[in-house]
Amino acid sequence: MTEAELIGAASDLAAGVQESVSLYLTVVSAYLIVAYVAGKDLSLFQVMIINVLFVVFGISFVFAIQEGLANHYLFASEIAEIRPDYKVVFTPSIIRILFAIDTGGVLAALLFMWNVRHPKIE
Repeated sequence: MTEAELIGAASDLAAGVQESVSLYLTVVSAYLIVAYVAGKDLSLFQVMIINVLFVVFGISFVFAIQEGLANHYLFASEIAEIRPDYKVVFTPSIIRILFAIDTGGVLAALLFMWNVRHPKIE
């Protein structure tokens, strides 16, 4: 690939990652709002449906982010070989850290729902 094609592909991947991040944040925010507003009033069946859908969509966006970042890293590394002043920001270490944070966000949201539905009685 030429430098222009690599930059175009890396840019497209970055845009896809941004879209996945915004959808991830939308899904997590919507789940937290539902948990806070209606969590106590939902039946067990309703909570199971919401939780399954949330986990499926939340984790699918986490993996979409990870795949996009990993592919972006490959293109960015090739660009850096052609143009040494090009900075590769998302290294494999940072990508793993973001994976842990994103996955932790899904788990934290599930814990939030649990705490809303099972309040501590003091």
